[in-house]
Amino acid sequence: MTPDHPRMIDADKASDIQPLQATLTPFPPAPLEMSNGPVEIKPSSVSMPGCCAPADLYETLYCNAEDDSDRVPWSAGRSNPQLVSWLNRDACCIVRPGARAVVVGCGLGDDVVELFRRGYDVVGFDISPTAIKWAARRHPSIADRLVHADLLNPPGRFLARFDLVIEINTLDALDPELQPMAARGIARLLAPRGVALVMCRAKSPVDLSIESDPLQYVEGPPFPLSACELTGMLQTTGLEPRGHIEAYWDTSETPRPFLQALFTRP
Repeated sequence: MTPDHPRMIDADKASDIQPLQATLTPFPPAPLEMSNGPVEIKPSSVSMPGCCAPADLYETLYCNAEDDSDRVPWSAGRSNPQLVSWLNRDACCIVRPGARAVVVGCGLGDDVVELFRRGYDVVGFDISPTAIKWAARRHPSIADRLVHADLLNPPGRFLARFDLVIEINTLDALDPELQPMAARGIARLLAPRGVALVMCRAKSPVDLSIESDPLQYVEGPPFPLSACELTGMLQTTGLEPRGHIEAYWDTSETPRPFLQALFTRP
């Protein structure tokens, strides 16, 4: 195998929401940069009219980027800082290196590399075959761990397999009509007693823990979620929150609110 010819593997509700078990940490004050003029969010340049097919949307974006990662709005050329922080601070007490892990919507593969470097038996998958080929060229040492697959219809060999599922900004990147299907896909990946680390864009700090008018957030992606919406969506799949839901601002030039939560399969 060479970097120019990476191996790409092509992968073959309950209706009642349970009471909210997790608690939401108080949202920290917005960084000072938030007051320095209007907020300009880079991913807003990506349009998702109605409920378009995610495969078409993301494949087109990666193809049009033509191997220039600066043209991929969510690519920073490194692993997610919040994931790195969680791995450093909490992961060793929850799921140890050597455990089976999967990165949902792995894109160009940086988070997969981070987990592999730390000793996890990790794979990453993405709905875009171009993204997977590109990631394999960037990271030839893990090319055989990068998989073309769809979260809405996970391959059979992935079901109930993983001790750790990493989901960062896939739920909120999808049209709200598709989000419950994606949540079920996440749950289907987890082995018994497995855990899912979920990070997503949060609604404005004033309504992080309450339901709000869905018409307020029709333009996207992203399609932010409140803490109740995120927890309720995962609970309908049979998962339960573990610990508190963390609210934080990201480290971009114009900081944006996010939620981080851990869910487990009983």
